[in-house]
Amino acid sequence: MATAVGSLGAGAELHVIYTARDLGKQLVSGWLEGLKNGGADDLATHLARARSGDLPLRAAFDLPVVLGRWLTHLPSRQVHLVTVPPSGGDRTLLWRRFAGVVGLEDSWVPRDPTRTNESVGVPEAQLLLALNRELGGTNRRGGRDHKLVRRTVVARTLVGRDSPRVEVPQGDRGWLAADVESWIDWLATSGVDLVGDVAELRAAQAPDDGSATWADAAEPHPGVAAAAAAALTAVIAEVPRADAD
Repeated sequence: MATAVGSLGAGAELHVIYTARDLGKQLVSGWLEGLKNGGADDLATHLARARSGDLPLRAAFDLPVVLGRWLTHLPSRQVHLVTVPPSGGDRTLLWRRFAGVVGLEDSWVPRDPTRTNESVGVPEAQLLLALNRELGGTNRRGGRDHKLVRRTVVARTLVGRDSPRVEVPQGDRGWLAADVESWIDWLATSGVDLVGDVAELRAAQAPDDGSATWADAAEPHPGVAAAAAAALTAVIAEVPRADAD
């Protein structure tokens, strides 16, 4: 960081913009992305590693650590934390917050985004975990089967299905909440420019009217068979037919 700041010269004004959301969602999202790229840890192991400090991804989400490093080189007014709005709200709000920091006008972005980062649900995650373990790493980045699994199995088959979302288990919510509260306390005295609402860093509370549905990612889900059939069908469609010659 010191090298980056110094290389820009004394006359440069460097600003750092960091986006953050609910830590539990960040870690679940990281686990799911890992599954898409051959990861073989189950969710419980992933979260246990995060809690113990053994997960490198966890350090990238630690606000006092990440932003604190920049604060040793920059004035706090040049370090900006943009919070991510909760799902289900205005999908342009995050962009408008970022644009407000850098001074972009809406007219500079005439087109709406056409791509979304769709995720997979509980049964699809369970299928990917089992597949990754069977393949033994050949579908990791750079591996023989990575493109086939990532493109055909995941992107064309498993994302966007109507399945229960993967969520943080109840047993992990306490330590995650404690970590986030310590970050919020740090932010209050750090001087960092907060863009958004600090409450958005906290995990949303599930409704108490019994309407919420939750599926344990550690328990076999009945939707795995349907997901597997869809994935297998997509793979077969790509296999060259022996009678095509």
